[in-house]
Amino acid sequence: MKARALGFIAVIVTVIALSALATPPPTAAADVITSKSFTGFAFEKSTVTAAMKKQIKAWVEATATPSAGYTMVGCVGYTGFNANRREAAFLQSLAEKRSRNICNYIRTLRPIITLESIRGIPGDGKSATARKVTVRLIKPGPPDPPDPTDTETPTPTDTETPNPTDTGGGGGDVVIGQCDNSLNAKMRSRILAGQFYFQSITISSISSTCYTKVMDVYLLDADGNQLATITSPAISATSITLNYSAFNPTSIRSDLIKKVAFELRAP
Repeated sequence: MKARALGFIAVIVTVIALSALATPPPTAAADVITSKSFTGFAFEKSTVTAAMKKQIKAWVEATATPSAGYTMVGCVGYTGFNANRREAAFLQSLAEKRSRNICNYIRTLRPIITLESIRGIPGDGKSATARKVTVRLIKPGPPDPPDPTDTETPTPTDTETPNPTDTGGGGGDVVIGQCDNSLNAKMRSRILAGQFYFQSITISSISSTCYTKVMDVYLLDADGNQLATITSPAISATSITLNYSAFNPTSIRSDLIKKVAFELRAP
């Protein structure tokens, strides 16, 4: 199993070591998240109707006021019962289109809000309300404070060339080689039951040529085994922040994460 996973990663992605997480950075305050679900999609359609837009606009204007501090949005789209026996790829695409359309509409209402993630989940609900999108408005916690105990020095066997833009604390650069040739990654931790756990990863310096792509992100241990993953968040901005709640599973100890793998691909 391990050999297979490593071979897969070697073919399609480039891996970045995040050894700074072996000694987790100080925790940041938790993000503030407000969520609401919106229904009203026609059968097998992804168009956001005028009635839906009216509901979404009212919620956004009441919730994401300039002083509220919400700067990110994430959307999860769902499909209902597969009455026409459509293929899984069709249902996945439909769910993601519903998600993307509502997130994009919210960003027209509040251009300051950036995209956190877009996901699609085919469902089997038989009522019209199963055709929905759940929206999360996110107010990020304050930045990580500097870690006064961070005195890490390279070991004699460490042959990695120092990166002048590497800020430490779970950050680094990675070469992708698809629509972009360089990305920057920054990770944060949180405290759960007295332990440091993965909180979020922000991927920045994304080229606009990637906006037609989606990104898969894999959290890996020291041997390259997969700890958690998120698949298919759409790329529509130069920076994307993915919260732990969007990963599967959601609770991963920071000290176990040694590498992160990215795959940029067509949706």
